[in-house]
Amino acid sequence: MKISVIIPAYNASETLGEALISVEQQHVQPFEVVVVNDGSTDDTADVIQSFMDRLPLVCVDQENAGLGAARNAGMHAAKGDTWAFLDADDVWGTNKLAHARDYLMRFLDVQWFYTPIFEWSPGDAGARMRERACPKIRTVEDFLAFNPIVPSTVIMRSTVAFRWEEDRELQEDAGAYLELFSKGVMPMKIPHCTTKYRLDFGMTADAEGHVDKVMRA
Repeated sequence: MKISVIIPAYNASETLGEALISVEQQHVQPFEVVVVNDGSTDDTADVIQSFMDRLPLVCVDQENAGLGAARNAGMHAAKGDTWAFLDADDVWGTNKLAHARDYLMRFLDVQWFYTPIFEWSPGDAGARMRERACPKIRTVEDFLAFNPIVPSTVIMRSTVAFRWEEDRELQEDAGAYLELFSKGVMPMKIPHCTTKYRLDFGMTADAEGHVDKVMRA
């Protein structure tokens, strides 16, 4: 099994290093880590370069095209048989890929998986973290009632015909998931909470990006 981690990054110099360290510390190492530098104007490129000797890292540079397009570019560049998505301001627990590999091997007929998240607000007064509700999805109606699938939790076999939506500022993930549901390709929930989902304004690229992130999850 070859897991390709895909990280879209736009002006993520303050948080990308922490995300990459969380990949570096995985008990099961990925086949490759594809970071898509989506037209960043800060020091994101320098952060990527600093990890070249620490991870099997592939850098894709492109003009700014948005989050969905950046993830799609990462999928196109990836050589593995499994995609594991991670946003540049989120962090994985050390057993994230170990649990993913276990479920991928046990449930060969399931094409994609998701997990619960910890909502994470790091700050000067100390990190605050809580587990967010994450129901199982059995029907489209379940999903429409509450979307529990955060992109940084998604594990997907690369044989799936899937693309993130590129023409929507918000909820580029929800529309893409619904496309899979319409084909009968339903996900399985992995019950282990292995992703910290950052909510803090101060550690995101800007406030608008933070609002987009919360609204699309």
